Amino acid sequence: MDRDGEIQQEKDEIQNEKQGNDKDDDVDEEARAASQHIRISFRLAPEFEEDATLVVPSEAIAIPSHLTRKGLSTVLNHLLGRDSEPDEEEEEGDDKRSAATLPSLQFDFLVGPNSRRLLRTTLDKEVRQAGLSLEQALKVTYFPSCPAPSPTEDEGPELPDWISALKTVTVASEGDSSSSLLVSACYDGSLHILHPASNSKSNNQQLKPLASTSKAHAGPIKCMDAFATLDSTSDEASASTIWMATGSMDHTVALHSFHLTESETEKALECRAMAQHAASVSSVKFWPHPKTREGEGDGNGAGMELRLASGDWDGGVFVWRFNPWDFDNNNGNGDRGDDGGGPSSKKLKASSTSKGARQSNPQPQRLTPTISLQAHNSKVSGLAFFGDGKGGDGRDDERLVTCSWDYSIKVWNMERQDCLLSLNSSRVVGCLDTSPHSPGICVTGHPDCSLRLWDVRVGDDNNNNNNNNTSGDGGASSILVSDNVFRPSHKAWISHVQWSCRDPYQIYSCSHDGTLKVWDIRSATPLHTVRVLPSNNNDDNQNDKLFSLATMETDTIFTGGTTCVVKQFQMKTTHLVSSS
Repeated sequence: MDRDGEIQQEKDEIQNEKQGNDKDDDVDEEARAASQHIRISFRLAPEFEEDATLVVPSEAIAIPSHLTRKGLSTVLNHLLGRDSEPDEEEEEGDDKRSAATLPSLQFDFLVGPNSRRLLRTTLDKEVRQAGLSLEQALKVTYFPSCPAPSPTEDEGPELPDWISALKTVTVASEGDSSSSLLVSACYDGSLHILHPASNSKSNNQQLKPLASTSKAHAGPIKCMDAFATLDSTSDEASASTIWMATGSMDHTVALHSFHLTESETEKALECRAMAQHAASVSSVKFWPHPKTREGEGDGNGAGMELRLASGDWDGGVFVWRFNPWDFDNNNGNGDRGDDGGGPSSKKLKASSTSKGARQSNPQPQRLTPTISLQAHNSKVSGLAFFGDGKGGDGRDDERLVTCSWDYSIKVWNMERQDCLLSLNSSRVVGCLDTSPHSPGICVTGHPDCSLRLWDVRVGDDNNNNNNNNTSGDGGASSILVSDNVFRPSHKAWISHVQWSCRDPYQIYSCSHDGTLKVWDIRSATPLHTVRVLPSNNNDDNQNDKLFSLATMETDTIFTGGTTCVVKQFQMKTTHLVSSS
């Protein structure tokens, strides 16, 4: 072997030895990581403490630091005596064991005493990122994970055109109970009310048509909101009226009503009033807290006042005020005097029969706005009210949030008609919703496939007030805006976002990509993604799109879009099976 060959051989041996040492170092690092343990103390989230089947001892235990959420769930199921995924032989032969063992559950975890972020990495990495101390046992809060929405076999009837908007309303029924109805608006200008009726063949609810109108507008309906009032002047104790506001590309806002106590032959949607915009109407929203006008009212609701906001493509926002009884009674309540906002002098001549009697086929009245704002420079894509409207201490709590394609989100004081806050987004704002659990916390959807959270509470007085709010079901304090930005997850324009009416941390979104996603504001990624409409990977322009979603308090989610059919999904809550 010549001198050059010996030198090359020596270099190869040195290189091989170095690579071997590196491999040994990697193995040692993996072994050290696997051998490291962290002392933790499990704590059940307060909202689940009443369920004794979920409680584990609070004594500290040592677990491997490389465990993820799935590994921690396995540890918890073992401590709870719940069955992990059994082998096939056990499934076939060990009937006695399966009958006495509770099913396993998936859990979510908050690491640290004041964590606002769900565990989505390994335990040791989460500790390093949060800067937590390991001198004492690490407190880990746990609770059952939210299950994925499951599609039901029952679908609603095929509607005449694309579904542009959906809204659920809760109405009074027999006794002290209540029921929900689904209102849908279509691109052909039609409006429909669907009733979720029980299906004898399944445990799901089948949507059945209850009422409809073929031509609520001359153009496509682009937005819709609905609100139910208790008809306390009716002879029937459980009578309710559903008020629906629709906005169309024909530049009009229409107000419709549906009376639930009328006979089958009289059940129809009535267009009660019309209002004009200078451009296509892009958003409408009812004020959720009816107010009683000062000095009016007879104890039966006649002095109640509803408020409605509408926005158009030119950035204009109108606020309308009206009394529902103005449309039915001839007692002069329709004239609002200098304030305007109620029906104009061209009002109906109601029959002089019993109070609350309604004319057949009444002609729509004309509404005039009480407030007119040039709020934005482009399309107003979303509206939301927040505050209790009661004021107090010289402060008015009635505020309106608007968002637009001009990249801005604004908060308006309705009493003074001025802008209290203006926030700029990095993208066009396509849709908006506010949290019913913590007023002033908003979520927006954008064309860049992202969701964003905003805190639009203005003033120290208001902030202090909100910090004392409760979340409702869980009794937790006012939710906080997440420090993390949601990662883009949808593949197309986000068309609708809605906060959960039950869970203060949960948000639903749908998109032109045909998917429905469930989010938790404590996680940057969605909890679940459900493919609602089939995808055509070859041409995105040929894919069916979702335009709207709506939720019921029965944990049902409805979606609608270009398929002209309402699809429903069930958010099955965690049913805990007791060993007894």
